[in-house]
Amino acid sequence: TAVPTKGLTLTFDGSYVDPEYKKFVYLGLDRKDDAKFGYVSKFSTHVGVAYKFPETSFGVPAVTVDYSYKSKRVFESLSSDPIGLPNARDDLGGEARKDLSGRFALSEIPFSGKQLTLALFGENLLDEKYRVSTIDFGALGFGTSIYNRPRVLGIEAKMEF
Repeated sequence: TAVPTKGLTLTFDGSYVDPEYKKFVYLGLDRKDDAKFGYVSKFSTHVGVAYKFPETSFGVPAVTVDYSYKSKRVFESLSSDPIGLPNARDDLGGEARKDLSGRFALSEIPFSGKQLTLALFGENLLDEKYRVSTIDFGALGFGTSIYNRPRVLGIEAKMEF
């Protein structure tokens, strides 16, 4: 995080994760070489910019923009039916995901002796569709997937008293 000038905040973070099992026993066999860590993306990054404008007589304007990326991931360590559906874990995994969000707010608005905040916001502005979880029913021959929320646009009003 950096604050190069008053009101401006820049944020960047990233990670690389490559875990390995020392031992993973499944059906009496050590499958550590085949097993993967569920819900773990190898690469993740986030970049954010926030600017809080100087206070005015009608409130304090602020704008925030965030972008994040996560590489593909699996949701289960192994396919639950390694003989009948050996690729189910990878086939039902989550693809890489990109997310852009933004917010414009006007806070500290004087209102009847109280403080009011009004904001416009957007989440998943790129309208990406990706899996956030799956269940592999193995020998039954199918699996289910849960997907992320589609693009969300909204208005927020908040009063502090």
